[in-house]
Amino acid sequence: MKPRKEWRATFNGHEIKVIYTWVNMLQLWIDEELKDQLNIKAHIGFSEDIFLTATIQNENGGAASVEVFVRPTFLSVEVRICVNGTDITGI
Repeated sequence: MKPRKEWRATFNGHEIKVIYTWVNMLQLWIDEELKDQLNIKAHIGFSEDIFLTATIQNENGGAASVEVFVRPTFLSVEVRICVNGTDITGI
């Protein structure tokens, strides 16, 4: 099934994708592997951000923290994709 909405970003050659499905699920994918997901239906109407998280392993053995901040709205969601605290949404 085609996603309702999708956001993409790239970090050090890794593809980061956030998918909002038709059944109110948000999914965080890194390099085509599902890393985190949640049902946002329970969060609609709350003013605080909710988030998805994952870690990217670098070739040199280090790690980068991926955080997706999500703010549900009445008809959609707003999304920010951050790596190590830096917003990379749309990059």
